[in-house]
Amino acid sequence: MLLLDVHPHLAIVCVFQYPCARASGDTFARDRVISKVEEGALLAIMNAGAYWFSMSSHYNSRPKAAEVIVMDGKSRLIRERETLDDLLRGQISSNSK
Repeated sequence: MLLLDVHPHLAIVCVFQYPCARASGDTFARDRVISKVEEGALLAIMNAGAYWFSMSSHYNSRPKAAEVIVMDGKSRLIRERETLDDLLRGQISSNSK
């Protein structure tokens, strides 16, 4: 996410899919004004299209993200974030016999 200061409490942002970066066109929001956020803040994307868990991949060996459902003002974790062990499960070392 790129931040440009426009107001003490607001920022103009571009939100894009890492690691693709904004040059690839994988952009969720371009030049949007939102409340300023701090590093580590969560951002909800209401319609993630191909970035939804079922369409996600392990591109660049990145574990898949967790899924959270928000309904009636309450949130609930419905799928845990993948771990490095999850990512490596099933891989065979080139040194194994």
